[in-house]
Amino acid sequence: MNDLEIRTWLSLTRHLPRVRGAGRLSNYARRIYLRRRRDAVTTSFLGYSLVLDPHDAVEGEMCFHPQLCEYREFAWLRRFLRPGNVFVDVGANAGAYSFAALKSVGPSGRVLALEADPDTHARLSANIARNGISNIVPVNVGVAGERTTLRLWRNTTGNRGGNSFLADASRSESIALECEPLYDILVAHGVERVDAMKLDIEGFEYQVLRAFFHTAPTTLHPSLIIMEFRPDIVALAGGSALDLVQQHGYVAQARANENYILVKRA
Repeated sequence: MNDLEIRTWLSLTRHLPRVRGAGRLSNYARRIYLRRRRDAVTTSFLGYSLVLDPHDAVEGEMCFHPQLCEYREFAWLRRFLRPGNVFVDVGANAGAYSFAALKSVGPSGRVLALEADPDTHARLSANIARNGISNIVPVNVGVAGERTTLRLWRNTTGNRGGNSFLADASRSESIALECEPLYDILVAHGVERVDAMKLDIEGFEYQVLRAFFHTAPTTLHPSLIIMEFRPDIVALAGGSALDLVQQHGYVAQARANENYILVKRA
């Protein structure tokens, strides 16, 4: 980082404690920094050197306050994942969960990072290559309940994580993408066991998991699922992903905002 201003801001925001309001304070600092157009920032995240776009909501959090970023969810990954385990990141975005999981599964483990948007996938792939990582496998694929072609509606307001296959009349930009069922993707990449999984695909979780639980053997059912769930879009999504997961033997152990942490009964 050659920009004195960003170095100054990060020296403050990256030392904020995990207390109420810390994230809002950091985001306020980010808004001040973004009073004009800024270039991507090269900085550290969980010990990895990443190039991050401070204008993007998720990458901005990873840049300005990595110590606050999904820290409750990451603690569950550390609790469940061990060296040699397999983690599947459905809707990987900038790879925060993928890099966090890699810290636990180590060089003998494997992370499959599935990201539909080609631009986001390219950014993630570049950061993986930048760190010489061979066991995070970035896959540019849409995940759906069946093999089909869908339009990915892009969020153009500064949050790439808001891209969704659910039709949204408020969005004008979309691209057509080939989509595959989750089970087919795992088979294609030789995944025989999944120890933990994260899903954040903006309301498409229900369709993906309904097909997955119907077709995948129980050996592929992860012990831990971290899943975003929004009750306000259940009707649009076609059903409740939270109810579906619980019907298949998972118990909600914790919640962090819209993320539910679910553990499979023994």
